[in-house]
Amino acid sequence: MLKHHHKVVEGTVMGFSLPKSPGVKLLYYFYVDGKLYQHEQVVEGLSTLRCRLLIDKRLPVVYEEGDIDNNRLLVFYENFKEFSIPYPDSLSWIERPLDEP
Repeated sequence: MLKHHHKVVEGTVMGFSLPKSPGVKLLYYFYVDGKLYQHEQVVEGLSTLRCRLLIDKRLPVVYEEGDIDNNRLLVFYENFKEFSIPYPDSLSWIERPLDEP
């Protein structure tokens, strides 16, 4: 239901951890109606270097109306596309191979 009945707010990446499963776990927070929500999300395809660069960055969070715990932090182009949200040029560095400037 998230894809069809969602709202978008700004979230902030607080940190990350390395779970036993593949990927990294991004820790982030966002506010809805003045209330603070903190969540974590496992993301594959991010190096620890890029995770460090994401700390304190603001990214969109989509959440389901009526179930705020059903939410996703949007990081990659495909995430934005899934929710018909324009991908900002300011995030293009996330998609580039590590050896590119």
